[in-house]
Amino acid sequence: WERLHPVGAAFHDAALAAGHRRIADLNAPGPDGVGPVPLNIRDGMRVGPAHAYLLPALTRPNLTVRTGTRVRRVVLSGSRAVGVETEDGETVGAIDLDPEPEEGAPPFPFRAQIAPPSLVPA
Repeated sequence: WERLHPVGAAFHDAALAAGHRRIADLNAPGPDGVGPVPLNIRDGMRVGPAHAYLLPALTRPNLTVRTGTRVRRVVLSGSRAVGVETEDGETVGAIDLDPEPEEGAPPFPFRAQIAPPSLVPA
């Protein structure tokens, strides 16, 4: 709370005065309340996922980013994602990703969670 911008601090104080409960983690499950918004900040600037993870990887020779492409389904080999099928019917193969990312690298580009078929809408 001590690192809040004065406007944010005034908002939080007003919310508490109005009877809202104070919570430490807005991402945690539980009742509603007021607390600091979690942000990724680098050198005083907010950093979103694209700037933190995608833009630094764009120079990789094994990465292609397609904008405006919708994925119909993930292609599996057993329980491993090996590609995607686009809405226009094209199958795009996945590359082999390093299962042990570099120290400090984000885990989500390297792993995919695949839902059980019973949870996937037809």
